[in-house]
Amino acid sequence: MSGFAFTDLETTGLSESDDRITQIAAIRTDENFKIRGVFKMHVYLPDEIELSDYAREITGITRESLQREPPEEIVIRAYLDFCYSDDPLVFAAYNKQFDMRMIIAACHRYPGMYELFKKRIKTPAYCVMKAAEEHLPDVPRIYREDGKYSQYKLELVAKHLGIRIKPHDALEDIAATLKIAKHIRRIKGGR
Repeated sequence: MSGFAFTDLETTGLSESDDRITQIAAIRTDENFKIRGVFKMHVYLPDEIELSDYAREITGITRESLQREPPEEIVIRAYLDFCYSDDPLVFAAYNKQFDMRMIIAACHRYPGMYELFKKRIKTPAYCVMKAAEEHLPDVPRIYREDGKYSQYKLELVAKHLGIRIKPHDALEDIAATLKIAKHIRRIKGGR
């Protein structure tokens, strides 16, 4: 195996068909999680794509801040070029289903991009959130007013492990995700 592409996104919302990526960050590592490269780009947001108030509020990303950024096709290609190595990299993310779903949807919008994704990214992916659920049972629950709780949100697990994070910045989030993955590997007896 050649390594991992730890990846995080900020988006306009949660729908892969209606929403778009506004920021993508990745950390390329070897199989032992040693950093081999860092990538971060913002994405131009076309006028027809809505940026939700919630997304704007939590990320601080505005339509105006994205006006001079490159279009999605260029950013996705740059990300896939960053992920290039002799062998495909394993996709790794904190909530792999969301991030992978959004990247694949973006790839399908451009001819040949999904085929390039399949050449550069190896699946099955590594979900750090699932690993945290399995190996960090002592993460405290945070109860909301409605009686429901959060336990394995990225910020909560990072705080539990003493990892500083400014949530909802893709590079900050993926750096914290990598630290959590390293912690889990250590407690499992890996390097």
